[in-house]
Amino acid sequence: KSILVGALSLLLGERVDSKVVRDGSERAEITAEFLIHDLKKVREVLESNGLFELGRCTIKRIFEQTGRSKAWINGNPATLGQLREIGMHLVNIHGQHDHQLLTRASEQRQFLDNYAKTTALLEKVTESWNEWQCAEEAKRLSEEQIEANAAKVDFLKWQLQELEVVDYSKESWPALESEYKRMANVATLSESMSASSAILYGNDNSIDDRIALLKKAINSVIEYDPQLKEILDLVEAAEIHIKESILMAKAYSQKLDFEPHKSSKLESKVDKAYVLAKKHKVEPQNLPQLRQNMEQEIRSLNQKLDSRSLDQAANEAKKQYEELAGELSERRYVAASALEERVTEAFGLLAMRDKIFKVTLTPITGGATFGQEKVEFCLSSKSVAGPQPISRVASGGELSRISLAIQSVMVDVVKVPTMVFDEVDAGIGGAVAEIVGRLLSDLGNKHQVMCVTHLAQVAASAKTQWRVVKNNDGAIVSSSAELLDGPSRIKEIARMIGGLKITETSLQHAAEMLDSSSRQF
Repeated sequence: KSILVGALSLLLGERVDSKVVRDGSERAEITAEFLIHDLKKVREVLESNGLFELGRCTIKRIFEQTGRSKAWINGNPATLGQLREIGMHLVNIHGQHDHQLLTRASEQRQFLDNYAKTTALLEKVTESWNEWQCAEEAKRLSEEQIEANAAKVDFLKWQLQELEVVDYSKESWPALESEYKRMANVATLSESMSASSAILYGNDNSIDDRIALLKKAINSVIEYDPQLKEILDLVEAAEIHIKESILMAKAYSQKLDFEPHKSSKLESKVDKAYVLAKKHKVEPQNLPQLRQNMEQEIRSLNQKLDSRSLDQAANEAKKQYEELAGELSERRYVAASALEERVTEAFGLLAMRDKIFKVTLTPITGGATFGQEKVEFCLSSKSVAGPQPISRVASGGELSRISLAIQSVMVDVVKVPTMVFDEVDAGIGGAVAEIVGRLLSDLGNKHQVMCVTHLAQVAASAKTQWRVVKNNDGAIVSSSAELLDGPSRIKEIARMIGGLKITETSLQHAAEMLDSSSRQF
């Protein structure tokens, strides 16, 4: 049984030395498979670690003679940390030397919260705590950086003052740039338009006059050949376009007036835009967005400089946390009182009538992510002045029964599917052993329960029974476990009752015990 329980512990991430490997062997190998269809938390942990495999979780661990070990989860290499993270949601081992449940504060707190049905409220408390801490951190950073932020605001305002010339939008920049180029070249444009006008009209050899002469020449001979009408039509169409271009050229020339003041102002604006664009390494049309970004950054920095708003945000976050955590505390205190009463009652059934179960809730100054109190499972009795942590005052033989009492009370809220009780019957017998067997059987209705026992009353309460046998052929000592059928089980129960000598009376008693236990199922 030590090998079996020990092997399971190793699969759950327990550290080991080379002694686990049999002398003369190179390595030891352990493998276990768990069905996880209904285990949401296990599936989440596997998925978050990239180890998920539909419907099952296979854990394998190999130990070398040198002391080194390797682990796999669903065929993927795994660390001891991952084994422990997965294992704590798969198996709880309760034994004389076990400390997974009874000494782990987080597990005790989780048991109480599950019993109080405050899981959803606890999530809100945790979220509120994080928001409060973020608000406090923002306030602290603001206080540390207030001088640097003030200097940065001054610098940004100076840069923003430079960008005052940027009074255009990204969309209007092309038109502004085009107007700048026109006004910068107004003399050249005027000279060009004068030359163009002279060619189009205004002298004896202009295009306008020559087209008139062309029309006259064609008209003088068109009566001799009607086909000339097509040429005349094209010339007249050209004449229309020429006249339109003449009108447009005259209108353009009239508007092409040089305005020194307007030109100088526009030139200054565009030149500054080019300089600023080069300085900030952006295109001129993107300067408006740069200005907008600076204004937004100044507003953001000013908010950080405003300690009053940060104080208010932190105080509001703190108030919300304290309200939620206060509600959580109230529900924990109510649940703790009920849990104390029920577990103490279970102690009485397990021959621990002098023990009183206590749930100590110790306030935490300032609170924590899990609430405003530390949760600890304790025992008190006539020999102990006040409640003491279970791990300090419970004897080795009592630890398993304490675990059994807690688990039996919390059977509906315990999420771990497999429970192992190692010699939960230590130091008891008779009617108490029957009660232990009944409690284990009740747990087995909702969980996979394995129990190492030397008492017939406990063994008879199980739905199935295995016998662990040590074999010695003179050379090698080995152990094995075999599943007992009906007759074999009666024999084993009889042996547990009467020792090595099995009598008809012990066989009859064993059969009656198994029959009585089977009716409980």
